[in-house]
Amino acid sequence: MTLKLVAKYANASNYGNGDAGIIRQKSEVLKRHCEAVGRDYDSIIKSTEIPIFPLESGADRARATAATEQLLGMSSAEFATEFWVGTSEEIAERLRPAIDAGIDYVIFYIPRIAYDHGPLQQLAEEVISQFAEGVDVG
Repeated sequence: MTLKLVAKYANASNYGNGDAGIIRQKSEVLKRHCEAVGRDYDSIIKSTEIPIFPLESGADRARATAATEQLLGMSSAEFATEFWVGTSEEIAERLRPAIDAGIDYVIFYIPRIAYDHGPLQQLAEEVISQFAEGVDVG
């Protein structure tokens, strides 16, 4: 129902949580709804939100994520399921299929970004720079 309303009234839609399979499926549904109402599918911005935790190369994952897991009240397993935890190369590798699936815009959530800008700087320099042309990653 939501994507039917998007096709008729909205300028953007956020779905998939970075999962390329879900993005493809939702995009196809949105395309069909757009065709049914005579709307240009490409006029709608398709975005996805991805919670990430960038690691520096060689960092110990458990040690790097422990304080944030505790702060968020999550177990290591929950955190690893909820967040994309990895090096810039690993995050870029996971991001590529979402972009290939048709996403136009990515919204990253980085925990504690207000207190430590290092992960944002890393994301901008090492991940976003790989995709800057042709896609808006914010």
